[in-house]
This record gives sequence, structure tokens and C-alpha cells, in this order.
Amino acid sequence: ATRRLPVEYESLQQTKFAIIGLGSIGSKITVSLARAGVCNFVLVDDDVLSAENICRNELSWASVGVHKAEAVREALNLIAPNLSIEVHLHRVAGQESSIAAAKRLNEIGGCDVIGDATANPKVFVTLAAVAKAKGRTLWWGEVYAGGIGGLIARARPGRDPNPLAVRDSINRYLETLPPAPFKEAAGYDVEDGQPLVADDADITHIASALTRLALDSALNPEHSNFPYSAYLIGLRGIWVFEQPFDTRPISVEGEGWTENCQDLGSDDDRLAAAPALIGMIGGGKS
Repeated sequence: ATRRLPVEYESLQQTKFAIIGLGSIGSKITVSLARAGVCNFVLVDDDVLSAENICRNELSWASVGVHKAEAVREALNLIAPNLSIEVHLHRVAGQESSIAAAKRLNEIGGCDVIGDATANPKVFVTLAAVAKAKGRTLWWGEVYAGGIGGLIARARPGRDPNPLAVRDSINRYLETLPPAPFKEAAGYDVEDGQPLVADDADITHIASALTRLALDSALNPEHSNFPYSAYLIGLRGIWVFEQPFDTRPISVEGEGWTENCQDLGSDDDRLAAAPALIGMIGGGKS
């Protein structure tokens, strides 16, 4: 058969991906990863697909009323045979029992690459603590309200600062820019609040860029196609973007991944990360 994927993608068959959040961005990235040759997934999301989700989600009307994680599993099984897919109907950083939360976080920490597709700050802080404790690559991203653009970012052990340090560098950079013409949207995995106003093309473009970053992070080549840890990607000539597809790399700096590193960000970050670390060390044993 004619080869349709780069030969280096064969190593993806042994790489285990955790995807947290199977909404508009997460569903698209997960399906794209399977098409790239990823065979091992841990899918985490407790939300159910509703009819109004169809305009931007990778899933179809056939999955309305079904848990998104379970529906994405079925979609993946139609793409490639013999996949290993674990599904957990769980809300990271939600109101779950400490034992259940610790067990899920340990399973997430057992993956090679962790993806946060929720755009939820509490979820990010929890996953950052897991990634740092286990020495795992973490990638994340979001689409800005109004579809004007988005953010993609990653933190790789030994090659980037730790995830919280990367996020802090991004926040410091954003503080140097003019005020954004949008309000920070609620996370993609929440039920309340104003939904994100962006169409399927906006979501797909940022999801595609984030998929490329995730694949590059998993392959971890000596010379990465992404020399920066974070990027702003414009989809409209608005805010700091001079035109569509204007891309702004973000230089990051900060503490690394060593065990004695004390960089846990703000006091709120420490409070949010503490239950995750405590649960992984103690409550997750059974």
C-alpha cells in the first residue's frame, strides 16, 4: 500500500495519549491523532453531547444524548482497528470523591502525553501538577471568543520550563498587549455561562495547529518544528493580529522540572494543585 504518513509516525503506535475534554476542540484533536497513527488513548470527560454542540463538534447527530468520551471512542473505532481506548466519565477538578479523583489522576499520569482541551484554569492547574509529578509532556490550548484567534502551548520535561512556568510566561506576555476585545470565555467543559462564539472553521483551525503541536511533542525530534513553547494564532485582523493567520510566538522562561523545584505559581495554584498531588501520593493507593 502507498504510504500516506511520515515514517517517523510509526513510533506513535507505542505512545499513550490522555485527552481531557472531548468537546469541540478535544473531539477534533483526538480523531486527528488517531488518523495520524496514535493507537492508545485515555479519554476523560463526563459531559453529554447535546444538539447545540453539533455545529462545532467532530461528532454527529447519531451521538446526541451520549457521553462525549464514549461517542468519541466509537468514532475512533471507525477510523482504525485494534485501538486501545480507556474511557472515564469523570470531571477533572470537579466534585468527585478524593479516591476516584486520585485514581483518575494516576491513570492520566501513566500516559506519555497529556492534553488539556478544556480551557478550564482549575483543570489546567491539576493537570500541570500531575505532569510535573510524573514527568509527562502537557499541551493545551484555547479558542478566543469571537473566533478572532487562539492560543496553543506545551511543556516538555527537559526541554521547556514546567507547565505553570510556561503559563506564567504567557500571562506576562499578554499583560504587555493592548486589552483584548473579548471577555475570557468559560471553559469548554462547563454547563453554565455564555457559550463560546466561534464557528466550526475557527475551532478546526486552532485544533489543527494544536494537533500538530501535540504530535511534535510526542515525537520529540531533536529539531522541533515548533521552536517556541507557545503561540498566539490570529484568525481575524483584530486585536494584535494584523491579518488572518498572523502568528505570534511567545518566548517562555522559568523553573524546570526538577523535584526540588518550588515553582507552583500563585497561592491559588498551590491550593488547586495540592489535592491532586496528595491524592496521587496517598489516596490513589488501593
